Amino acid sequence: MQFNYSALDSYEFELLSRDVAEKLMHIKLSCYTEGRDGGIDASDFYFCGSHACPSVVVQAKHWTQHVRYSRLESTLLALIKQLDSRGNLPSRCLILTVASGVTREFQQRLFSKAKALGVQDFKLLDSVKLDQLLSDESNSDILRNHFKLWIAGANVLQNLYNRSFFVGCDLYLANIDERKSLFVQTALFNRAVNILESNPCLIITGDPGTGKTTLTQMLALQMSAAGYRVLYSSCYELEGVISASSPDSNLPELIVLDDFLGQNFLDVDSKLLRLP
Repeated sequence: MQFNYSALDSYEFELLSRDVAEKLMHIKLSCYTEGRDGGIDASDFYFCGSHACPSVVVQAKHWTQHVRYSRLESTLLALIKQLDSRGNLPSRCLILTVASGVTREFQQRLFSKAKALGVQDFKLLDSVKLDQLLSDESNSDILRNHFKLWIAGANVLQNLYNRSFFVGCDLYLANIDERKSLFVQTALFNRAVNILESNPCLIITGDPGTGKTTLTQMLALQMSAAGYRVLYSSCYELEGVISASSPDSNLPELIVLDDFLGQNFLDVDSKLLRLP
């Protein structure tokens, strides 16, 4: 998943870089006010005592366009020189974040330069690495704190907020898959498939024990195999279905409402009719 770093200003990118570095290094970092920073946009200096050199230093460059190697190299060399002259060369890791992509060759050359100048460990987080880190579920809190990254694509947070709902749907399908060998395909199943192919709605009714649930489960498994995203819910969780359904009309979805006619639900004034 790609994020829009140009939507951030320079200071917001510094804050994002700090948050990502904290997760990556498992350490608490502090940013400083905007202005001349001596090469430090974020570090653990505040937390390690006034007489100790920082163990992690972050420098953020909000360059959203392609950057030439000469600019990257001169920036890194000047940064290391500045940190070293002030006794702030990090004892653990120096992190440079860039809001654009940097080629593998450029990164390797920068690693060699940093090592030759006495940097213990150097990490370059370009837009590709940042995208990868921010797409990880464990970093969803960072996304929520930096809303400009996803405001242009609402589906990003929609997926995050509805993740537990989708997990429930996945478990529903997994349980069905375990029992599929017990299912006997009947003319009723074939008829139901044909109805769904020509109609957007299918209501399965019948007396208890007549196989309504089994038929519904097998239809869900069939549609999932055909590329449909299955959204399963009881009537009491209709709001979850509404929020989880995709605004993309090209994404095929099957919504399964379990036993909704048997519940106090028919105040359909109408939530169902508002489904996209």
